[in-house]
Amino acid sequence: MQGLVVVARKIATRMSAASSLIPLNFQIAEEIAGGCIVYTVLMILSGKTRKLHWFLGVLSLLFVLHFVTK
Repeated sequence: MQGLVVVARKIATRMSAASSLIPLNFQIAEEIAGGCIVYTVLMILSGKTRKLHWFLGVLSLLFVLHFVTK
């Protein structure tokens, strides 16, 4: 299980840097929302839920609902 956590942390570090550099659709608001969702998911997968602020979790959930209903 610890190996999975190490891999998730490495992926989180690389994905957070890559997602901030690659524009997908040239709409800054959607890019920020996507980055927020990716960061929250990667923090949960890496086991750092204690460091994740509750407001960011709620905001990410709202962004996911927005993208699903869009």
